[in-house]
Amino acid sequence: MAAVSDGTRMRFDLTAEQATLGAMMSGGGPFDEIVRILRGPQDFYRPIHGLIFRELVELRESGRPVDPIELAASMDAQTLQKIGGVPYLAECIESVPTPANGAWYADKVRKLALLRDLSFHGQRAIQLATSAAPDDADMVVESAQKMLTDISTTGRSSSLRAWSDIAPGVMDEIERIEDLAKKAELPGIPTGWADVDEVLCNLNPGQMIIIAGRPGTGKSNAGLNIAQNAAMRHGKRTIYFSLEMSEVECGLRLVSAGAGVPLQLLRSGDLDDAGWTKVARYMGETGDAPLFLDETPNIGLAHVRSQLRALANTVGPPELAVLDYLQLTETPGYPSREQAVAATSRGLKLIAKEFGLPFVVLSQLNRGPEMRSNKRPTMSDLRESGSLEQDADVVILIHREDYYDEESPRSGEADFLIEKNRHGPRATVTLASQLHLCRFVSMAVFR
Repeated sequence: MAAVSDGTRMRFDLTAEQATLGAMMSGGGPFDEIVRILRGPQDFYRPIHGLIFRELVELRESGRPVDPIELAASMDAQTLQKIGGVPYLAECIESVPTPANGAWYADKVRKLALLRDLSFHGQRAIQLATSAAPDDADMVVESAQKMLTDISTTGRSSSLRAWSDIAPGVMDEIERIEDLAKKAELPGIPTGWADVDEVLCNLNPGQMIIIAGRPGTGKSNAGLNIAQNAAMRHGKRTIYFSLEMSEVECGLRLVSAGAGVPLQLLRSGDLDDAGWTKVARYMGETGDAPLFLDETPNIGLAHVRSQLRALANTVGPPELAVLDYLQLTETPGYPSREQAVAATSRGLKLIAKEFGLPFVVLSQLNRGPEMRSNKRPTMSDLRESGSLEQDADVVILIHREDYYDEESPRSGEADFLIEKNRHGPRATVTLASQLHLCRFVSMAVFR
């Protein structure tokens, strides 16, 4: 739905605005998420919609029910008449197919409001540029930049907090960690490798953890091992995005690692009675594990977010996410692959913070290690983007000498090179490489 005003095309969607308000008034709708998405009443094109939004927020903040009856009762007769009375509020509720879609409509309302603001400020910037003297060019540019900044921040509450407000929470966290440490229970989610967890102090909310290796070094197994440990041993709600393997292929590897049955036997149909017993026991023990697989290929950040939200709405907030692997994601609209990967990397880090979970991201290494005599990878080998090194909280590079030399005396070992650890030391941890069982196993050896 569009209209023309003052020679500028004003874009809006009244149906989306009604649906947003309807979702807010429908009990159980994503009220708080809608409030976070919108900048405020000014995002609504129709003034009465902004008025309704403001009244709904005030109702929620006062602890009163958020429904048409209570909303009407909170308004004076003149205001109620202005918005169209209870019948119009009911019309808003009827306009939304399901309250769960309220956040989607709110996002559309916000984006259209941003475009309207951009159009308005763009016209204003043009007026300034055409009327300003050359000596005022710097000032005009600064004014235009401020207007663009205001577009995305107007109406949002400040995120600045004084240290005096933050300090008590910091002390509480230190005490909480100390209490857990006394019980030998560090916060966060264990990887399942005790020696890795000792260096990293587990995987913690908001972190992006990159595990990288050359093709065939076992990075997919490493990602599945972490997801398996989190979901099947610790009951953490875990979502695994597999862009390369099907869910059945992932499942076979999970069973191989968990039951201790070689993958080749599972794939060849050559299981003996003992093997079948191990598989059946493992499937019975883990049947209710909160592990969720998504085998959709060529996904982007929007898909990742939508799946995490869907899990939160149906089962509960996700506690760990794993992506296998970064270079297979899609980020259209960038002139180079390097820029696309950089945008994806930054987006995944923001998702980790937004959902408050550790996000393990598997990544490929380029051919740099093969050009060196010792074949050991470095962070500069991260394929296609140096921004991965910048965005990640932890970077682990997988190195196996037997990958390059089958006769190596260190056959069956893998070095996990912890090359970046934002909150701790760098280290090299040696794990047993049991790839026939699709797993790495802790050896508790540091080098």
